[in-house]
Amino acid sequence: MNATHPGKTRHCWNCGADMGFIENRYYDRTDVCGKIECHRAQGDAFAAERQDAHDAVDDYYGGSW
Repeated sequence: MNATHPGKTRHCWNCGADMGFIENRYYDRTDVCGKIECHRAQGDAFAAERQDAHDAVDDYYGGSW
């Protein structure tokens, strides 16, 4: 990058806090800044997404498979 535009920055998935520059294109977009409440929100979101996926499979197979 150049001096006027050093690159894009990463931000906390939950609170939006600045977490530095993106070093490569494979960074985890769900990274959190380290605050306890951000880790908790991330865990809750992942658990909810997993439960939604399980519910979708149960609905597709009629509740028992």
